[in-house]
Amino acid sequence: MVSARATVVASIIVNGQSLEQVSSFVYLGATFKEDCSCSPEIRKRLAMGRSVMQSLSKIWKSKQVTRSTKVRLVRALVWSVVTYGSDGWIIHKAEEKQIEAFEMWCYRRVLRVSWIGHRTNEWVLSRLEVEKSLLARIRILKPSYYGHIMRKANCLEKDIIQGCVPGSRGRGLPRRRWKEDISDWTGLRISDAARSAEDRDSWRRVIRAANPSTGGRQ
Repeated sequence: MVSARATVVASIIVNGQSLEQVSSFVYLGATFKEDCSCSPEIRKRLAMGRSVMQSLSKIWKSKQVTRSTKVRLVRALVWSVVTYGSDGWIIHKAEEKQIEAFEMWCYRRVLRVSWIGHRTNEWVLSRLEVEKSLLARIRILKPSYYGHIMRKANCLEKDIIQGCVPGSRGRGLPRRRWKEDISDWTGLRISDAARSAEDRDSWRRVIRAANPSTGGRQ
């Protein structure tokens, strides 16, 4: 697979066999595309989360299970599916809205509120005595992974994150880069974030400050 703005045909021969060039592939359950877009993967993960929610309908309908327990089950059984591989995502505003909409859909399923119930999100959150936190969890997982990589002495992942692609920048608006999420969420320039991430305790304080509602907990 070749990641480039324009279509590039690569010819790679191994042991006399020409390798097939693909536009996307699945590795460890995550989908990688040649345009580096994470939108299809995020949509797939949200769809998988919806499927898990629907498969547990008996629990959401049960009167023997308390609401607080149902919320804990959602976060343990459903969100773990949705956030799998999220530390590698590049998240735009549109994806943030999709993630938050999915979280509210889960809570409405727990309360068995239909779409014609005309209940606001604030009403649903107050009824369950919770706050929105799915997106905040992702904003903890990704910086935590970033800190883990920055503290390693020599590794390919660190070289990729810190390295620069040779050549001049193409015309047009540049694509959003993976590390720009780190800079936006922490409020630090990426150079300052890299220095802070080298110290585990310092980086934990940065993550905690960026996600005060969760206390930096994963």
